[in-house]
Amino acid sequence: RSVSPLVLSAALGGMGVGGNMLYFASAHFPQLFKSEDDAVASYDGLLQGLISGVYMVSGFVFILLGYIDFERFFVFYTVFAAAGACIAVVSFPDVPYSSR
Repeated sequence: RSVSPLVLSAALGGMGVGGNMLYFASAHFPQLFKSEDDAVASYDGLLQGLISGVYMVSGFVFILLGYIDFERFFVFYTVFAAAGACIAVVSFPDVPYSSR
């Protein structure tokens, strides 16, 4: 079944904006693993590199869209996002973490 270019553009645009916002929000995550005492033991650079690399690899999804069924893909994407949101709600801590 053919997909309207307007619907396809809106769907891909929504995915693109959401992906960029997720990447920008995760840019500060590696700072949680920064070691002030020992620069060698600090994992913040490695984690930032991994997050950046995974983000770049995730762009491969847009290349795959030319080879798979759009409707099936977006149904999967919706279910995957909803499952991730449910997992985040269930696993979010009740109290803030402390430094000790």
